[in-house]
Amino acid sequence: MTNKSRKKLSSAFAKILVAIMLISVAGVAVSCGSGTDGEIKPVKKDPIIIRGDDVQVNAGDEIDYNALVSVTDLEDPNPTVDIDHTSVDLNTPGTYQVVYKVQDSLGNSGEYTVNITVLDVTPPEVTGSSFTIMAGESVSYKKQIQVSDDCDPDPVIDIDNSQVDLDTPGVYSVLYTVTDASGNSSQLTLEMTVLEKIGEGDEASEQFQEMQEYVLDRATSLLESEITEDGMTDMEKAFAIYRWTKYNIAYSGSSDKTNYIVGAYDGFKKMAGDCYTYFAVSKALLNAAGIDNVDVVKERIDDSQSRHYWSLVNVGDGWYHFDSTPYSFPKDNFFMVTDEELKDWDDTYYAYCHNFLSDGLPERETESIQYRINYGDATID
Repeated sequence: MTNKSRKKLSSAFAKILVAIMLISVAGVAVSCGSGTDGEIKPVKKDPIIIRGDDVQVNAGDEIDYNALVSVTDLEDPNPTVDIDHTSVDLNTPGTYQVVYKVQDSLGNSGEYTVNITVLDVTPPEVTGSSFTIMAGESVSYKKQIQVSDDCDPDPVIDIDNSQVDLDTPGVYSVLYTVTDASGNSSQLTLEMTVLEKIGEGDEASEQFQEMQEYVLDRATSLLESEITEDGMTDMEKAFAIYRWTKYNIAYSGSSDKTNYIVGAYDGFKKMAGDCYTYFAVSKALLNAAGIDNVDVVKERIDDSQSRHYWSLVNVGDGWYHFDSTPYSFPKDNFFMVTDEELKDWDDTYYAYCHNFLSDGLPERETESIQYRINYGDATID
């Protein structure tokens, strides 16, 4: 072989070698052997393709996490998709990550992250009713409204009572603005009526007569529409009155104690007050239901003790104590209780709470009837 022939052959081999190297770099393999002489097969890489977009949702919405991404696998038509959304709180504004991990039957895997932004676009809900106070009284404006928000447990409440004069009878507007942490706001305007204060001896005044009529009408309406039912015994009616007053009037720690009409008027209007309010509202309802009752006032040991008010009732089984004021102590159920049961509770939980003088009061029954009263399911045996 001549030198010229050798050079041509070497050049040919060199070109073949370069071609093979270029093919390998491009991701193609040369396979030689039985039945595949010289056949070139491509090597597939990254067969899993995951696509998805970041999303925004409103707080409280639901999400179909499976619909947020699409998965294509060139080797396996049914790869396994694991979705980790444990960090997502759809009720709290913020940005969260959902991680998708895909594994196919050939051992290929892929991972993809979708960002979910939770937005709070819902304003707080604020409700309330017009309310009434007596001239010269203080008022808790916040207690006149109820506020809730989907995301913020403690939205800011701004109260504009700049037009109100607590000492001058009249009708005033109070503007409430409630704003949550995301800046959403709601407003509510309530009408506030300031009445001239009824003093001792003013029972003949026109205003007092109007209050008295309101109390009777309101008590009668409540008995017919909410509290009692046809066929109830007097004891069942009294128990229904006890429960309605205890669980519907809110404790605010103050009231007008001029007389029970004024106390009941305040209680029905404000749906809040102190022990005198519970006593007065109960008395108004008991009177409207035709149930005998007598007023009881706490005998204070000294001036440092607060006053307390409750009733004695007689539904046909004799006189028993009736106190619908709720307490923050256990077993505060005082419907048809005896002197001894009342004293036992006082000795255990609240000393002298029901201390009283018997002078002028009807004789009370001594036999307990608590076994007949089911406080849990509100029934009488």
